[in-house]
Amino acid sequence: MPSIPQDFVEFLQSLLGPEEALSFLSTVGSHAPPSFRVNTLRTDDPKAMALLEEEGFGVKPIDGMPHGYLVQKEPFPIGRSFSHYLGNIYIQDPSSMVPPLVLDPQPGELVLDVAAAPGSKTTQMAAMMGNRGLIVANDPSVRRSTSLSYNLMKCGVINAVVTILDGNRLGRLYFEFFDRVLLDPPCSGLGTLKNCPEVLKWWRMKRSEKLSRLQWNLMVSAIKALRPGGILVYSTCTIVPLENEALISRAIREYPVELEEIGWDGFDVRPGLREFMGEEFAPGMERAIRIYPHRCPGEGFFVARLRKVSGMKPPLERPRLESPPLVDRWHPTVRGFLDGLRDHFGIPDEFLEQFLYERAKELRVYPREAKGVGFLKYTHRGLPFAKPDGNPPTLTTWGAQFLAPWAKKNLIDLQDPRDLLRFLKHQDLPLREARKGQQLVLYRGHPVGYGIATRGILKSRAKVRREVQWPFCLEGS
Repeated sequence: MPSIPQDFVEFLQSLLGPEEALSFLSTVGSHAPPSFRVNTLRTDDPKAMALLEEEGFGVKPIDGMPHGYLVQKEPFPIGRSFSHYLGNIYIQDPSSMVPPLVLDPQPGELVLDVAAAPGSKTTQMAAMMGNRGLIVANDPSVRRSTSLSYNLMKCGVINAVVTILDGNRLGRLYFEFFDRVLLDPPCSGLGTLKNCPEVLKWWRMKRSEKLSRLQWNLMVSAIKALRPGGILVYSTCTIVPLENEALISRAIREYPVELEEIGWDGFDVRPGLREFMGEEFAPGMERAIRIYPHRCPGEGFFVARLRKVSGMKPPLERPRLESPPLVDRWHPTVRGFLDGLRDHFGIPDEFLEQFLYERAKELRVYPREAKGVGFLKYTHRGLPFAKPDGNPPTLTTWGAQFLAPWAKKNLIDLQDPRDLLRFLKHQDLPLREARKGQQLVLYRGHPVGYGIATRGILKSRAKVRREVQWPFCLEGS
């Protein structure tokens, strides 16, 4: 067990009691098994399991967690797997999957993710919504928002816009606009000690006091951004009451929100605290849940679900937000390009008509619910699926993966893992039949990317991603 500061031991004993504190401490540095969530925007669970088995992985479902799995056999790091490369799976801690389940965003709704990067919960919500509705995924860091945007594209998300705003501004910019809000703010991270025991080197209660002020400001902004009747979920990966129950209690006292029961008990959860160290919290705090690392397969977490029960006084001034010029499938600015995709790949108009489009430097696709929604300081929006450079337009890897399930022609479904490796390494592949132009490339039914057929060979246009380690451990490779 790593060296543990005495002040943390004393804090833990006051929180859990001496016996359970020992159980908690036994998990410090123990390293939870890898876990992931199947990305249902890309595939389904049976297909994902079949490919993982082919790669040599053994997994088991996480109780109470739809599409969540623990890795039991790992021939090599799962983050280097072909499944991860494709976006079929998203590596995510089991406890981190709980807040989106509690928020329960529905298709067609408007959702705000206040502190979204790197995107585990954003991509989970997008999948829960079936790429319908719209998620404003915010993170004030340009670096972190870049990672967020990449993960959204990799997972095939079309219903998200990434903004880089100070979260404190969101309540004024989007006053009472969203149906649901997820607030997972920066925290002291004391729930993450299984995998990150180094947190104890810098944690002090003063650190939690400083963070609680940041968390409170974000909470106020989140409440203001939520429409009356809407749902707000507040979550942290810490066990400190100052950052959890104390903050929720203050919100209930000062703003028109009330705690709701959380209808999920997939882990051995504990209720929120009614009091701590002589401080009594708001009535009903036991409706929140505490997830402790010694009682679950993942990290420690706190989750509370709040409903906004009435409206608030609007701000005196609201900045003007910019709405992207979105058009339907038949608009003259995009019709020719979409006609080209339909004719070349045999994609039904019924599929293309479901969405809205933006013609800019790239052609982007959005859900219809994005129409008329304005943004400020956005760095990513929709899904860039093609370049407006010809007929048909040149696809992006993301566009090829998005369109492939609906295409009827100019498809190449590789069966040999050696051919897959050649394609991903940008090596030419000989073609058995005459083909010309862009070809959608799959591997045993899994969309991979696209290539260009010319003079009897397929020239790869596979996207080379920095996290990939060659070769993949596929049967026969």
